[in-house]
Amino acid sequence: MQGDELLALLREIDRLKQEEDRKNEYSAKDGAYSSRVRALENKVRALRKSGAPALPSGLDRGMLVNACHLVGPSAVHWLVSLFEAARGGSDVDGINLAVHNLLPEGTPWPGGAAHVPLLRACVNHSSVEVREAAVRTLMAIGPAAVADCVPQLIQALSHSHLCWKAAEALAMAGPAAAAATPALQKLLGTEAASPASAALAAIGARDALPGIAKSLDAPYSHDRRAAAEAVGKLGGEASISLLRELLSEEWNEEVRRAAASAILKLRGEPRSSKRVSTIDLAHPPLQAARAILRRLASKTDEGRRDAMRAMLAFPDIRPREAIPLIADGMEDTNFFVEAVDVLSSYGPAAAAAVPGLVKWMRHSVTGYDREMAAKALGLIAGPEAIEALQEFDRSFGPKESVSAAIAAIRARAEKRKA
Repeated sequence: MQGDELLALLREIDRLKQEEDRKNEYSAKDGAYSSRVRALENKVRALRKSGAPALPSGLDRGMLVNACHLVGPSAVHWLVSLFEAARGGSDVDGINLAVHNLLPEGTPWPGGAAHVPLLRACVNHSSVEVREAAVRTLMAIGPAAVADCVPQLIQALSHSHLCWKAAEALAMAGPAAAAATPALQKLLGTEAASPASAALAAIGARDALPGIAKSLDAPYSHDRRAAAEAVGKLGGEASISLLRELLSEEWNEEVRRAAASAILKLRGEPRSSKRVSTIDLAHPPLQAARAILRRLASKTDEGRRDAMRAMLAFPDIRPREAIPLIADGMEDTNFFVEAVDVLSSYGPAAAAAVPGLVKWMRHSVTGYDREMAAKALGLIAGPEAIEALQEFDRSFGPKESVSAAIAAIRARAEKRKA
């Protein structure tokens, strides 16, 4: 198949899809395109075996992405044309999705080594999409390609949207990326702490260990896991106490396993699953309450979420001291649902949260949140909340959940009397 024939096919597919979408706007969602469209797409898919021609010019974003999706890795040479166009200043909308389709995650491109200079020029392109596509392509080519672009990747670490992927790439280069150590250290404590820790460990940057160790108490579990793994690679005997402290308070299984494995590595012991479990499963959940309170008091979004998820998963680590902190967090609409779930699990012990729940029930803009608050009152509140529930029922119409809440409160009160 020649390039002009492929272009004609893609245009016809695009025209037919648009026409069918106009007739039924949900057809694309349902995958209900006609047999004619599917037949044309199968002609394009045949290029996976016969080989794709040069990338046709004149493709819009939709046609480009669809072509790459249909043909897949057998058309990886199209990337050269796309990056050359980007370097020349052309708008290459869809290049990142093209890379995703032509080089699916884990697909190597050893033949791309000859194009490293082209990709190097695109790592800090003015387009966000081109930058990410270039880094992903370098990673597919391999560690040597990444090592050839370390200065450009260090610069890419300063881009908030790209720092995660750039750090992952630098980890591939290992010690060859040692010059990136200061820039990677600056990412510790940010949203890119996890790949930064992994990269610093791969480089062998022992001087970064104090900064990495701080991430052992990070609000994100994936940051704590990455930090534990990095400490296991970079630390010495002195680091074992840090990992033991993490194990004593950690509730996330993946983090516990990473910490246990790191301890065995630092001891020079074999890290079999059975051996890891002897440390990992000896987790004392009651001590995790200290970390729960720290996360809630931090008032960081992920810290609060992480703590409340843990409290729902592990009833043994629900300290009563957390109730006012959770009730305080309930004021933030981002955490209302999680907070109500956790407070409900405390039952009447969470009575301090009743005023806040009544306030939500009366003033929330969504009916779902109001009903959640009413249900929680049924699990937590005493008879003093019945009047507010009845008022809610009169204002918003009879609700089964409200009737059930009132019945539950009265039943508890009767039980206490008895």
